[in-house]
Amino acid sequence: MQVIAALLLFAVSLGPSFRDGTVVGTRSSPDELQLDISVEVAGRPDAVVAHLIDPGNTQATVSLAAQGAGRWGGVATVERANLVVVFEAIRGSDSDVSEPATLLELGLDPTLLGLSPTTTTPPEQGLSQETVRWGWLGLALGAAALALLAFWALGERGSGEGTDGARLDEEPGLDDEPGPSSDEEPPPDASPE
Repeated sequence: MQVIAALLLFAVSLGPSFRDGTVVGTRSSPDELQLDISVEVAGRPDAVVAHLIDPGNTQATVSLAAQGAGRWGGVATVERANLVVVFEAIRGSDSDVSEPATLLELGLDPTLLGLSPTTTTPPEQGLSQETVRWGWLGLALGAAALALLAFWALGERGSGEGTDGARLDEEPGLDDEPGPSSDEEPPPDASPE
């Protein structure tokens, strides 16, 4: 049961034609590992190989044998390093190549490479906590900027004064002094014409 749980924890997306790639290893010498490599391949390929690549160094190609139900596997002895694995399914003159994955991503025990064991959790779907935190921060800053813009644009109208210091509720051009209204009679010293 623990083996199945470990395999599920290390499930890596290898591409549309490849599923459930796994690597189990044992130390064959102080500098070498013996790897049991397996992968499930969709369809009916003629052959499946695993390319074990040490970036900037060498590449070994391991032929995998059919194990039934679309599963292919093989054994390889390699140097003690976290190599990159690329699976290739050959169909006639065509071939499908998987996404690259490291031995650790495929489930190799990190202690075999001299690394301290770490607890591995399955990858979470969706956004990381840091991305979500930045998203909320951006939303808050946008809302604050919009509120400041509204305060600036509407703040002057609500204060009762315009930009020139005049009150907005008064009509422009009228003096503050009371003058005769049209209903009142003209003053006595004025003569009608």
